[in-house]
Amino acid sequence: MSSTIAVTLHHAEDGSLPPLQREWRQCLAGMAEEQRFLTYDWYGAWMAVYTAPRQREDPRWTGCCRVLVATDADGRTVGILPLALRLEQGVRWWSLAGCQSPLRGFLCDVRHVDPVCSAFAAALVRMLGWREILRLGPYGANTPERAALVRELERRSGTVLKFDLYRRVVVNNIARTPEDLRRHIRAHSSFQRVAGYERRMNREGNARFVHHRNPTGPRLRKLIDECRAIEEASWLMKSSWPNFTFARGPEARFWPLVSATSLIPNGQFDCWIAYFDGAPVALRFAVTCGSMRYAIANQYDERYAQYGLGWVLYLKDLEDCVARGVHRIDMAMGNAAYKRRWGAEDDVTEMEVLMLPPRWHGRVAARLASLPAVYRQLARRMPRL
Repeated sequence: MSSTIAVTLHHAEDGSLPPLQREWRQCLAGMAEEQRFLTYDWYGAWMAVYTAPRQREDPRWTGCCRVLVATDADGRTVGILPLALRLEQGVRWWSLAGCQSPLRGFLCDVRHVDPVCSAFAAALVRMLGWREILRLGPYGANTPERAALVRELERRSGTVLKFDLYRRVVVNNIARTPEDLRRHIRAHSSFQRVAGYERRMNREGNARFVHHRNPTGPRLRKLIDECRAIEEASWLMKSSWPNFTFARGPEARFWPLVSATSLIPNGQFDCWIAYFDGAPVALRFAVTCGSMRYAIANQYDERYAQYGLGWVLYLKDLEDCVARGVHRIDMAMGNAAYKRRWGAEDDVTEMEVLMLPPRWHGRVAARLASLPAVYRQLARRMPRL
């Protein structure tokens, strides 16, 4: 109990969530629109694919989860924080559940941010055992509730460690009208070349660009197969650290499942495919929540690199943003130069946030970890944890 907020703890195993669908819907309705993809089915798909014993590729996930549910004095659900258990090197890691793309977060009614986060922090400090670590990252503290939770954990535990991972980049200057977009295109030579790319494709074959918005049934299955084929013909197949969405790994099961169970039923699925002589050759896949769009995947068949397909599909995306009132595009990691040429700017720094056990040994370990030499060593190892 914290002020008028009570927190209850729910448990589940085998890669499932506790039956909290009603509470989830109630809390989600009070969240900022750009985070309303964080549905019960979103987390359920992630738990099933990444942590369920019969499905997981990483045996360190146990399939166990704990879900903290915050309710106000009237019994309304105003916060939900799901955690998944991972075992590594004799330590129990309670990790914030959910896919890190587009972002890792938790549910909090915007009208109750401070009391909910205070109550969550108090519950987490009480919950953590002597050989347990809380892990929130990758975590961007650029929303009120995510920033408030870190502040409260620091205040209550004295054992929080933070490590910078990477910068996110966001396109903020999206045109609001078709005329504004035309002016923007005329002012940037890169966009002016897009029409030339399309003309060249049609001179050399038959080019077609299709926006697939919330497809279902056989249309969705066919689209997923096309996206997989594009990724398998892209540069990702040669990369030592490929970031697949449809072709390989648990992502190839997560995205089709979460699309069918959560994104499409909630009208949040957008995918553009470029076809050349009938064959799919490039994709742009995004999650749209109100005025925010999250770019998830942008790939093309390397045999068609000369057609500037990334630019062509990005312009198709911008035209749709203008038509639907989307004002921002989150492009995730900012280490790709082409994202900046598309108008993306530095935004929040994604962090690794750890809370060590809030006991004497955790406080000693946190002080040792803050020593510059130790901190640098931990920071280098953090992505591998």
